[in-house]
Amino acid sequence: MKRFFTFCIALFSVTFLYAQADILLDDFESGTVSFTATVNVNPAASMDQAVIDNPVKAGIDLSNKAWQWKRFDTSPDPNQPWAGFYATLTNPITTGYARIEVKYLRTNATSQLRIKCEGAVSKEFNPVTPATKTNEWELMVFDLAANGIKNITTLSFFPDYYTPVDPTAITYIDDIKVIYGTIVVPPPTSYILFANSASDRFRDESYVTQTAPSTVVTENFDPNATTVGDKLPVVTSPVKSLPNALKLQWKSVATGSWAGMVAADGFQIMDLRTFTDLTFWLNSPVALPMTALPMVYIEAGSGTPNITGKLLLATYLPTGLIANTWTEVTIPLADFWAADPAFTAKDLIKDVFFSQNAADNVQHTMFMDDFTFVNANGTGVNVLKTNSLNAYYANGELRISDYSGIVRVYDLVGKNVFEGTTANGNIRVNLKNGIYIVNTNRGNSKISIQ
Repeated sequence: MKRFFTFCIALFSVTFLYAQADILLDDFESGTVSFTATVNVNPAASMDQAVIDNPVKAGIDLSNKAWQWKRFDTSPDPNQPWAGFYATLTNPITTGYARIEVKYLRTNATSQLRIKCEGAVSKEFNPVTPATKTNEWELMVFDLAANGIKNITTLSFFPDYYTPVDPTAITYIDDIKVIYGTIVVPPPTSYILFANSASDRFRDESYVTQTAPSTVVTENFDPNATTVGDKLPVVTSPVKSLPNALKLQWKSVATGSWAGMVAADGFQIMDLRTFTDLTFWLNSPVALPMTALPMVYIEAGSGTPNITGKLLLATYLPTGLIANTWTEVTIPLADFWAADPAFTAKDLIKDVFFSQNAADNVQHTMFMDDFTFVNANGTGVNVLKTNSLNAYYANGELRISDYSGIVRVYDLVGKNVFEGTTANGNIRVNLKNGIYIVNTNRGNSKISIQ
């Protein structure tokens, strides 16, 4: 029987959910790598791997075996921080797992461990906190829930993710654990797809494809490159909100095609099942008639199909764009879903695309800013899986008996008010009077501060 803690601003009800077991993916005590049939080293000549005797049998790792990774000097092309492995899991990780914990040891002061998970959502990301120790085991925590990971069929590690590459780096991995369950916060009332770019030259979280004779003005990631780039340019004027905005400049020709995509910071995956609208702002240096406006559609990180049907942007701008005037556009998400009923991946939304429409052989320019997915209904339920956890708050310190690892604190509307890591169960945190949920990888607890 499943039971849930359900919270909203004015309602608090309590039930429980029996926890699904955590998974020890591999502890290497067998002397082999057992979580996969094949470890694919990539690039093959860049690293060597083997299960060996634990080189530092102390601290948090007293096991007999560990997984060693040794980097090779790959001159004249040594810049391969992403070198490591990918492996198809013998037993895929199903939906509902919250984080991966890995014991990690580096022999230098630079190596870092990075991970990539592939499944319904494919993404690579860093641990919650970076490695800080040398010749000493430490626990690396990779937050699956925060990165939108649904399930895992293929797993990759980059054991020496650092630039410049140290060709003599040796690192070790041990006790790969997959932890089930965490707090599941309600969908927010909005997701920001784009507000500002980290660079005033291009948007890293963008992509442009073009087939001649149609053209799109792009930027290259490398400012010194002589080849055509695939990034949307960024401008500092005009902008709807400081400091910058996107620039889409295109020419559509009958025998060509083009498409330009914008994604959220860090390529965040968004669950839009309860959301209602996509809003954004457009500006053109000259009046732009509705017949010149492109198509627009949404892409998901997975699914068949993984894109919605295409909509005419002109439908939502029936008078076109007035010159040098910011105009807000609102597109109901129901229109995207209805454009192709076969599209069902509403919980895996990745980006928004604009694409070729009228082939008028004329260059047009639109400046674009402040893309937001909104939930106009403002609905959402804050659900928390709980179990027994001995936690209390005293003298400005959160204390959790017999615990080490990541700690999160949520208020009753699902807002994350604190996140940190403790080695001894005690952690400093400034909390006001109220009721909070303490979330750890061992369970959750409600605390009241008066």
